[in-house]
Amino acid sequence: RGVLLKNIRKNLYNHFKAQSYGNFSKKGAGYYSNLLNEQTSRSLMAFKSLTQVMAQLTSTVVYLILSLIISVEILISTIVFGLAMIFLFKKINISVKKMSLQTTKKSGELTSHVLQLIKGFVYLKCTNQADKLDEKFKKLINNLVSYQVKTGYAAYFTHSIREPLAVLFIV
Repeated sequence: RGVLLKNIRKNLYNHFKAQSYGNFSKKGAGYYSNLLNEQTSRSLMAFKSLTQVMAQLTSTVVYLILSLIISVEILISTIVFGLAMIFLFKKINISVKKMSLQTTKKSGELTSHVLQLIKGFVYLKCTNQADKLDEKFKKLINNLVSYQVKTGYAAYFTHSIREPLAVLFIV
């Protein structure tokens, strides 16, 4: 896992070096800092989720083969139930994807503003203008937390509803 994270960050760093100045300045340091630090870790978590999905898919195929051996009716009802579950969770997954993209965007903006604050801290403090940035930071942080909370709720909901629905199907 650590080796994969290292390789992702090295490749991103190499792509950063290949950027033109215009492209780099258009996106800002916060974008690239967020990409290198936070988004690489999130990519690794996505890869972990993908491996879990592959393991669950393997288990599902085994269960389907066993249900076919037991009874064709069980197999058909299992497939119908599975397709219903996919369509039920599809809308939730679409909204989670949108929130995740917004989270990434807001996180990049927040990182950019933090870097600007750090770079200009002495000037802002001397001229007593640091307080003027408070509202912007609070708004960015509130937006970011809001997206993260909503994504968390959707994840908790999908995780907690799976087993009761499976039990309902079995009954």
